[in-house]
Amino acid sequence: MNITLVGGGPDSTSPGCVAPFLEKCLALGSGRIGLFLTGDAVTTEHSAGPYLELLHAVRDRIDLLPLSGDVGDLQRFNAIIVGGGRTPDYHSALAASMPQLRDLVGKGAPYLGFSAGAMIAAEYAILGGYTMDGIEVCASECSEDLEALTVQAGIGIVPWTVDVHASQAGTLTRAIAVVASGGVSSAVAVDEDTALHLDDARYPRVLGSGLAWWITPAGDHVGVRLQSAEPQ
Repeated sequence: MNITLVGGGPDSTSPGCVAPFLEKCLALGSGRIGLFLTGDAVTTEHSAGPYLELLHAVRDRIDLLPLSGDVGDLQRFNAIIVGGGRTPDYHSALAASMPQLRDLVGKGAPYLGFSAGAMIAAEYAILGGYTMDGIEVCASECSEDLEALTVQAGIGIVPWTVDVHASQAGTLTRAIAVVASGGVSSAVAVDEDTALHLDDARYPRVLGSGLAWWITPAGDHVGVRLQSAEPQ
C-alpha cells in the first residue's frame, strides 16, 4: 500500500508532501503514471503545469487523462494521480472506474490525491455542501455548488472520510459536522501543504507544514485529535 492524500493543490504543496509517492514510483521502474484532471484535453494541458513541476522526477512518465473523455483500461498504469478541482466532477467522472482504481491500489499501485483527489479516495466521500439540516457548517464558498452536505460512496482505499483545506478554508467544521451527524464513523481534515501518507505501517504519517485533524465520536460529542509531521 502506498497512498498519499494532500490537503491542497500542487501550488500550495511543498516537495516533502509527495516524496514517498515519488520514491515508490522510482522504485517501480519505467511504468506509466496516469494523471486525472477535470476538463478536456486543452484545459488539462494548461492546468497540468504545477503538477508536472512538483512531480518533475517522474514527469516524463506521466500521461494526462482528461476526465471529459473515456479513460479506458487503467491496468496500463502502475501509479495513479488524481488532481484537484470540483469534487463532484471528479466523483462523477471516475465513478465507473472506482472498482479498477481500488483494485490497482490494493495490488500496490501508488495513489496520490490532491484536494478533490484526496476526498474521493475515502470509503464515504464528502462531495461538498455547506449546510446540515439547514444550518451552515462551513462557508458557502466551500460548497462545490451544493447546498446540503453531501456524502456518497468513494473509491474506498481509506476507511475514514476526508476533507481538505482544513485551516485555510474552515472545512474542519464540515468534517466535524458529518461525524456528529452519524453520517460517517470518522473523518480527517487535512491542511494545505500537508499530506497523509499510508504504507504498510499501522498508522498514517503526516507530511508537510500543517496539521491533520482527526475526528471521532466520543459519546454524545465528537473528539478532535491533532497530528503534525514528526521532526526530522
